[in-house]
Amino acid sequence: MTEINRTTEYITTATPWGKADSVTRYERGVNFYSTPGHGGFKLSKALNERIPLFIRQESFGGLGLKGWYEEDEDAQIIIVAFGHLFADQERQSAREYLGTYHPTWLFALDRIATVGGTFGSLENI
Repeated sequence: MTEINRTTEYITTATPWGKADSVTRYERGVNFYSTPGHGGFKLSKALNERIPLFIRQESFGGLGLKGWYEEDEDAQIIIVAFGHLFADQERQSAREYLGTYHPTWLFALDRIATVGGTFGSLENI
């Protein structure tokens, strides 16, 4: 089983969904921001560039272009792309969701991992 090491801090900072209540840090450059009504992941610029451009463009409201991935649908991208940060059940659920609703996204993320050996070696598929 994957050991999960996350830390949560209570902060106030701007997000696309309003002022954050807290941030959960998964690792350097992978953070989840919670707000009273919504939330999502924020990737550092370097990590965000590992997400294929077409996925960033097609993310909710195009927020992936700026490294933001909302918690309902787009979070599945982060869970698959950075699977080592998530529990087995989280990864399985994310893969099932993307396979059903965004199979081209799942294919691209899998292809990057397969071709590069680790996630993030190809910009566009």
